[in-house]
Amino acid sequence: MPRPFAVIGFTVFFTIAVLYDTKTGVTAAVLAAFTVALVIALFSEKARNAKIIPAIAASGAIACVLLLTAEMFVYQPALSYDGKECEIKAVLTSECEERYGNYYYEAECITVDGEENGLKLRFTFSAPIEAEPYDLIEGRFRIFALGSTSDEFMLSHKSKGLFMGAYSFSEKFNVIQVPESEKPFAKKIIDFRGSLKDAVYRVFPDNRGALAVALILGDKSRIPDDVLDDFNEVGITHLICISGFHLSLWSFLILKIFRKTGMNEKLANAFAIVGVIGFMLVAGLSYSVLRSGIMMLVYLLANIISRQRDSLNSLGFALTAIAVFNPFAMGALGLQLSALATLGLILYFQFFGEKVKNAFGKTSPKPLGRLLYLVCEAILTTAAATAFILPVTLRMNNGFHFGIFLANPVAIPVSEACIVLGVIAAIVGLLPIYNFPAVLGRLFLDFLMLIADKTAELKFMSVKIYEETAFVVLTGLAVIVLVSLLLKHKGKAMPVLTCVLCAVYFVCSLTVSDYFSDRETRVNVLDCGNGMSVLIRSDGKNYLFGGGGTEFLGGMYLSDAVEFFGGELETVVLPDTSEFNSCWFTDIIKEHKPQNVYADELPDGTKYLLDSSEKHGFSDFRAEEDTHIFCREVNGSRYAVFENGDISILICFDPIDYSSVGADCDLIVSRNDYPQGIQNGDCRAVVISSDAQRGVILSDELSDKGIQSVFTGGNGNIIVRASNGALSIKREK
Repeated sequence: MPRPFAVIGFTVFFTIAVLYDTKTGVTAAVLAAFTVALVIALFSEKARNAKIIPAIAASGAIACVLLLTAEMFVYQPALSYDGKECEIKAVLTSECEERYGNYYYEAECITVDGEENGLKLRFTFSAPIEAEPYDLIEGRFRIFALGSTSDEFMLSHKSKGLFMGAYSFSEKFNVIQVPESEKPFAKKIIDFRGSLKDAVYRVFPDNRGALAVALILGDKSRIPDDVLDDFNEVGITHLICISGFHLSLWSFLILKIFRKTGMNEKLANAFAIVGVIGFMLVAGLSYSVLRSGIMMLVYLLANIISRQRDSLNSLGFALTAIAVFNPFAMGALGLQLSALATLGLILYFQFFGEKVKNAFGKTSPKPLGRLLYLVCEAILTTAAATAFILPVTLRMNNGFHFGIFLANPVAIPVSEACIVLGVIAAIVGLLPIYNFPAVLGRLFLDFLMLIADKTAELKFMSVKIYEETAFVVLTGLAVIVLVSLLLKHKGKAMPVLTCVLCAVYFVCSLTVSDYFSDRETRVNVLDCGNGMSVLIRSDGKNYLFGGGGTEFLGGMYLSDAVEFFGGELETVVLPDTSEFNSCWFTDIIKEHKPQNVYADELPDGTKYLLDSSEKHGFSDFRAEEDTHIFCREVNGSRYAVFENGDISILICFDPIDYSSVGADCDLIVSRNDYPQGIQNGDCRAVVISSDAQRGVILSDELSDKGIQSVFTGGNGNIIVRASNGALSIKREK
């Protein structure tokens, strides 16, 4: 078996990544299957001699054991503190992070209720506290499970090994400031990181500085939402997440500098190792940094001891090391994207790199051949990395932007220039001389933001895709690859044809999916608490009915829903200014700037925000081509009816009597109750926006009436798709 770590590492990685968000019973069943496969393989002489099958089975079993062990002995014991109020003494291990109007500090407990306990917590405060990293904090806090309102957040925190949060009701706690001399070396690293950020912000004091810090250190906290959205939309977020791209840049730059001085190659590699370790510490030991750092250290160490390097083995070794340290890390999106993209690049260079280089090496004149080679290689490496991260990105973004093939080849060299110029400008900024690198750096940073912005505006290159369609697309690609591997086994390898077929199938399937999905009506009942928020997409327009629930969840889910549906938020219907219907209306106006607002009255302080919106009364809706919308008030209760060729929807903002509506509907969306008097046959389905307990009761009552129903209840948005009379309902988690 020529690449043992590759086999072990990839098996562990993929096994845990697939099982990460499943029940422990599923993991136990998979463990049993791997164990049986291992026993069978060991009794088969042919399998034993091949070695790879026993290695895969053993690695899969070890991955399951690691995951079960972490679940039972680390995660579940931490969850036992959920909802408890405890006397806590802890040491703060991070700088303050400000988000959503709150201030967060990571910490490691020293004692909980007087007993020694190393529980890791994320403290939440309404105002910043007078504390620095590695100061102590003590007091009575309420502990809660992180991500309890969202599976996505829970899995994200879990992958980082941070399971629990804490807050204080009374704000009565003490901060014990520890002398600098008694703090660990990690505090000096945090201080250096802060000083570097301050130096960058001094020479780039605006959005450029936020982007420069993200490029250099991976800190995206101050990047404006619109800039970050552009990077996410186009698919070049990897540039502002520390990975192999950054470590390779710095290590090879160090090697080149020392080699220019005539230094011995092994000594230059030793200095590069020190530089890589230092950069890893300053950038923060995220899992993508660890993955790329371990691979780079293996590469440099191989140079020193004159051993042959193998990138697949290095990647497998890095993944194995991280999995042993924290099995949950295999579920981190950053690590998944980093590892899969790296795998794609390694395979590209192994199978195609030399062929592409030779093909352009014969082009005359040579400068033209060199230029064509660089352009072609940039596009092909983008395609290779993108192909391998598709299962993750399609799930994350519910779509794909073909503009990545335009932006990425240009953005990579530009971002390299931004990183180098940013560091040099920060150093020169400390001296009383003209800072030419800063002037040049501003131009490159502006150009990088322009690339992302202009590419994101190419909406025709962006396609949205539903989960079930994504499954079909990925299955088709897997079938093509498996057939190709089978043919290779029979001596008929066709890698180029396989890549062409995969590319054609991918483009055609996404284009067809986007074409048909854009011609259906889509309804998203946002799961943002006990309030009404319904987003409808019809004929290329987005309509929002209500803006109630929880402010944080509402704003986040609406942004995700609008991004998924595509286009802008054109119309908002606000029945009243109650908390149930308008608690985050101000955020809607600020972020999405709808063209039309239908409301009789507006929440305080929002009128001045409507300069770019047309104001109408609640009942002033007009028919638009094949779409008819009208809003009414009956006996103090307000409702809206939406009708087009696909579906008719009754949206009840208040409890109403169904007989007062006077219209038959396919779908009823209601807050905290269903219309009184409704009977089997009056509608095809009911969606209730409520908490879980209330939702279960109402759902049971509707089932007794023979009516299909579903409720939000903190379990995810409800997605309804309608086309030519066909209706489908699913829960988005």
